[in-house]
Amino acid sequence: MMISLRRAGRGLSNSLAVAALLSVSSPALAELELSDQQKSALIDFYEATEGDQWDFSDHWLDESVGACDWYGVACFEGHDGVEVHLALSNNGLTGTLPESLGDMPGLQVLVLANNALSGPLNLHDGQYADLMQLMVQGNQFESLAIGPEAAPGLVFLAASDNMMESLDISPDAASNLHTVELSNNLLSGPVPDFLEGRSSLATLDLSHNLLDGDLPEWLGELQLEELYLGGNDLSGSIAPALEALAGNLEYDPTGDPDRQLLLDLRDNQFSGELDDWLADHARGFPNWLNLCWNDLEVTSTDAEAMLAEEHLDGAFDFCLGRSVEPPQMTHSGSWFDPERSGEGISMMLLDNGETLIHWFTHAPQDHLTDGQAWFSGNREQVLPGFDMIHLYAPIGGGFAQGLPDPDDYQIGMGARVDVLDIEGGGLHARQYVNMFSANGGSESQIREYTRITQLAGTTCDNQSAFQQYSGAWYDPERDGEGFVIEVLPDDRVLVYWFTYAADDSGDQSWVLGDGEFIDDGIIITPPPGTPEAVAVIEDVHLPIGSFFGEDFDPDAIELLPWGQIELAFLNDDEAVIAWESDLDDFSGSGEHELQRLARPQLAECD
Repeated sequence: MMISLRRAGRGLSNSLAVAALLSVSSPALAELELSDQQKSALIDFYEATEGDQWDFSDHWLDESVGACDWYGVACFEGHDGVEVHLALSNNGLTGTLPESLGDMPGLQVLVLANNALSGPLNLHDGQYADLMQLMVQGNQFESLAIGPEAAPGLVFLAASDNMMESLDISPDAASNLHTVELSNNLLSGPVPDFLEGRSSLATLDLSHNLLDGDLPEWLGELQLEELYLGGNDLSGSIAPALEALAGNLEYDPTGDPDRQLLLDLRDNQFSGELDDWLADHARGFPNWLNLCWNDLEVTSTDAEAMLAEEHLDGAFDFCLGRSVEPPQMTHSGSWFDPERSGEGISMMLLDNGETLIHWFTHAPQDHLTDGQAWFSGNREQVLPGFDMIHLYAPIGGGFAQGLPDPDDYQIGMGARVDVLDIEGGGLHARQYVNMFSANGGSESQIREYTRITQLAGTTCDNQSAFQQYSGAWYDPERDGEGFVIEVLPDDRVLVYWFTYAADDSGDQSWVLGDGEFIDDGIIITPPPGTPEAVAVIEDVHLPIGSFFGEDFDPDAIELLPWGQIELAFLNDDEAVIAWESDLDDFSGSGEHELQRLARPQLAECD
């Protein structure tokens, strides 16, 4: 990525919407005063969670300031005294929750997501008597226990992304639970039976745990609006999960297919035939179901037609009966869909474990005639088949100039890509694109890619004397554009220059070419000292002539001769580039100093 390497962090769940609703039930009144017991519980909480080390702790323990004005504390006038909402997410909290917090009257909302709280999370009988919402995702809690008479009014429970190995939740606890989010933990065994018979439950997320066994029959008796069980080891029939969804669910016409997903069973051990009975569960709208990475077989035309219309992206045939793995270093290189020659991806597994993607393509037809487009982004894919890499398409720059303000740039298009290695074989990618163009549309597509290149050094059998120069490079003085360099096992080099049009439009442009390492440079002014290596790419081309998405026509692609590029590598992290072009607005020459931006992971060989 040419602007800066970004890590797409895991955000809070959709439960924030519920938090907002609960938080505006009545206006906060700063002049309200807490009881001695309430204030004492807050002080205990501050001390138990290392409050003096919080990121923000304005006014806490200041005797001249009322507790309702302490940072993260909101007070409301209730029927039986002051009601309190405590919200301190992303604030550097550590330690454990004190018992006195559970005895605090009036505590309705407790939002402590994305901190480092640890230990068991126990809600004992008689505690948290007024609690309606508990959000503690993104911490280090090891277990969760809720007694039969604890938190009787609890409606929303979000404890995903912790280290929970066990649950001890009474079937009689919190009878009005609406939402339970426990994904990304270490829960094992069958689907927890405390969920049985919960008529008020609407959303259940147990994805990315270690659950196993067949789905219980009682699951099918629930009336859920959303059910997420992906990323476990569950087996047997999927029928109870389908039956668990309420019958009156409606289509949500949002632009993001993932937000329409109601039932996610990806990456389990489910097996069996999908025949006419599956079609009986049709909803009549797209993208609500995902069955990928299970040993399921479609055996009827009715089931096939239903999946084609209603499975996520309609893409079930390439993923059913297969397993999925994260990208490997052997996948580093360039890939394309043979049916769409003229666009593709350059992918590198980086030495920090992240996957770096550059997607070179073309602009939508209503965006720019004969225009080009490129996206870049990076992320560590820890949940293959689920994690998306967010890509960005910056606009507003100039050719060989970069962006005028790299810290505040415009985005021409946004995209998300999920890159998958299926059964150690081919590379597949699900690409979801938001097009910020004239029509403001979006498109999701599945592509099955064929290898164009493989980076040298990704195995002990494809070494090159120049493989250390592969990676992403840029000129810090021209941030916002840059180069992807792929050194190949035959000592050749493929170069992409992701830049902007030379007509001052600010639109994107990219050129590419392959060449070889030579003994003497041609066009570069000799830098101080002797370069370690020099590569010359004599035939650089600019592909134009087609459009993004359904309008793409590989036969319309024209490879315009652009010019030549020369690279002099001073060491592993510094280089000089020189270029010459005779093509229209690009005509001219230039020379820039480059620094490494990203380094691919290479094999360790004797």
